[in-house]
Amino acid sequence: MPRSPTTVTPPSDIDPKRLAMVAAVTPNFLVMLDDAGRIEWVNPSFEEHTGYQLEEVRGCLPKEVLYGPDTDPETIKRINQKLHRAEIIEEDILHYTKAGQPYWVHTYCVPIGTEQGVDPGYIAIQNNISDRKNSERGLRIAASVFDRSHEAILITDQSNRILDVNPAFSRITGYSRQEVLGLNPAILSSGRHSGEYYRSMWRTIEKTDHWRGEIWNRRKNGEEFVELLSISRVHLEEPGQYYHVAAFSDITALKNHARELDRAANYDDLTGLPNRQLLEERLRTARSHADRQHRSVSVCYLDLDGFKGINDKWGQSAGDQTLRTLAEGVETMEHARTLRQMGCNFVQSYGIARPMPATEVLGWARKWQHRARSGKAGDLLSTAVASGKGL
Repeated sequence: MPRSPTTVTPPSDIDPKRLAMVAAVTPNFLVMLDDAGRIEWVNPSFEEHTGYQLEEVRGCLPKEVLYGPDTDPETIKRINQKLHRAEIIEEDILHYTKAGQPYWVHTYCVPIGTEQGVDPGYIAIQNNISDRKNSERGLRIAASVFDRSHEAILITDQSNRILDVNPAFSRITGYSRQEVLGLNPAILSSGRHSGEYYRSMWRTIEKTDHWRGEIWNRRKNGEEFVELLSISRVHLEEPGQYYHVAAFSDITALKNHARELDRAANYDDLTGLPNRQLLEERLRTARSHADRQHRSVSVCYLDLDGFKGINDKWGQSAGDQTLRTLAEGVETMEHARTLRQMGCNFVQSYGIARPMPATEVLGWARKWQHRARSGKAGDLLSTAVASGKGL
């Protein structure tokens, strides 16, 4: 708010030359205007900051040299009104240097005249407040980001107590801001991760001031979700003082979608068994692992003879059900590692966990034959399918 008008009376017991030195050495910008509002004099601080010399601005209106495209019209209007009424002016306004660089000033302008024994005019004292304005702008932007972010954000103190959360946190977790203030973020824990997992996370934060990874957490309603979490330690100016700022997004839907894409790319729709691409990949992995461990890998080929007769006699749906039943039976066998359907045949790999001699694999194949014939598809197999095996 503008200050109340006061009568400006220069002290009579101080040498005017000494008073003039104050204007010359102060870091504030001083501008003297005549009664028409035109510049009569500026001090060295004004010249240094704006790039204008006194000779360039003398006789100019401030708007002709200091205003720019983003100078607020309403502020200009208020200043002009008070100038015409010879009132004290106190405003924050955006000015521009000679080079076109914007800067903020707090202007305090008082009218002078016959009461002070001088010609009518104005004295304006300006403080450069650009840093303050930029800080305020940064705080407004940060507050807007905090409130409008689609990522959940929470801030904790050194004791890991929650100081604040944003609306997205409440939307994702189901907890309101009032419910979590002062609590430990561990209220979200799903129990899926070990204590060592969290200790490793905090060791990384202690070392690098940052951690990023995926964590399973639990909503207020008990539903588990996976989040992509980033934690940063923000140090304050005081030594040893810091906050933690955590931001996370719910990536459960993305994970589920990726799982669906992986299944579509690597698994057979009918039986749910790995397709050729995944089988080859796993066999390469198994061979590499076996070479490193000096072990062997066994591959069993299961041939279903006469399978075409099932489709011909009972229809394709019966054939599909037979394949599904056989697939379920083989997948549940002990030591099974990767089973793949090849048409109406199957390939099974072994020996990743431990070596298996060929005789043991053949024993497994006989067990599979017995299970397949005694299972849900036994009636069909006994009349139409004979299974062969090969190594």
